[in-house]
Amino acid sequence: MGCDRMGTKLIYEKTYRISMNDNSEGRADIDIYVDGAKTDSGSGAGIYSEQLNAQISVPLGTHTSVLQTELMGIMLGARIIAEREIGNKSIRILTDSKSALLALDSCMVRSGLVWECRQTLKYVTQRNSVELCWIKGHEVATEGNERADEMAKRAARMPFWGPEPRYHAFGRPLERTRVKQYTQRRHEQIWVKLSSCRHSRACMATPRPYGQLSGMVEPIFGVLGAVAVALAQPALPYALSFAAGAMIYVVVDDIIPEANTNGNGKLATWGAILGFLVMMTLDVGLG
Repeated sequence: MGCDRMGTKLIYEKTYRISMNDNSEGRADIDIYVDGAKTDSGSGAGIYSEQLNAQISVPLGTHTSVLQTELMGIMLGARIIAEREIGNKSIRILTDSKSALLALDSCMVRSGLVWECRQTLKYVTQRNSVELCWIKGHEVATEGNERADEMAKRAARMPFWGPEPRYHAFGRPLERTRVKQYTQRRHEQIWVKLSSCRHSRACMATPRPYGQLSGMVEPIFGVLGAVAVALAQPALPYALSFAAGAMIYVVVDDIIPEANTNGNGKLATWGAILGFLVMMTLDVGLG
């Protein structure tokens, strides 16, 4: 099964109008409300029109993206007009999907479904005035939109018969989702069967997505540490001398007062001085 993506086609003229403002209060000879729905068990498109006495639910299977369900609803709504040979009417096709309207409004067409939908609309506009309108979703209750939503959800629950997908090609978002899901399953299978990494597998029963990114900080800060050492190299002898002096001070500050309490203060002082001289002599003599 091929991909929905096609070679880019440029279309600068549209025979239909698109309105991105809320048009729930507008009027036309025929209003067609369309909607799409997708669940874990399936997807579908719903069409409702009071003037045409149409309440249609079309199941689309499990391999259809949300955008494709919305576009299928618009195309099926236009097909009803074409099949009934309606002419000389003002027609509004109303949807709550801005993504679908933007795809049909763009001058560049890369989707086979968008192309087919535009061709259907072009045929209908030869005899009618067609406007695609956006309406608010469920924030503002509109009877037509609510009925179309019911039809779409019913279609998503209906069993689908025939080869999938319902449309002739997979959408790019769906392809990416399927690849991601497959790689995640394979990762989990390999992780469970792995004989090494015993401690890691004890902490994580299943691999966590992007968990490996936590190891990226190690080379980054390793490089930053190496740069810091290179920059601080001229001051390194002074820093080490300060550290050594601080260590000697801590030791002497603790030993000499303790020795004075037992009457051995002078002996402790001379011992500290002698030890310092021996240390420095060995350090200089042995390099």
